[in-house]
Amino acid sequence: PPAPRQTDGAVLYALHCAACHGAEGRGDGWNAPALPVPPTAHADAELMSRRPDDTLFDAIAAGAYMLGGSPRMPVFGEMLDTEQIRALVRYIRSLCSCEQPAWASDGSGA
Repeated sequence: PPAPRQTDGAVLYALHCAACHGAEGRGDGWNAPALPVPPTAHADAELMSRRPDDTLFDAIAAGAYMLGGSPRMPVFGEMLDTEQIRALVRYIRSLCSCEQPAWASDGSGA
């Protein structure tokens, strides 16, 4: 039988993100030195608190080029479903111990 679908953000991060972004989200994964664009440090609260959850979701689903990042980041929307990508966004928020900008969640759009 096929393996159960993984929905734990920490496990998904270890499987799909840590090689470049680092196990603790510092942008220092084993693959990072070989990349032409440094991976985002997801543990950087100052940086990550400026990015809305929707933007993180889109970057994971459609590739980092959405944020001006590397076109080498895979389009994870082809292998992960919405629930799994949302789990990754929640896990990234735990790495930075930060939230999205207030304007992204208060409905003002400003």
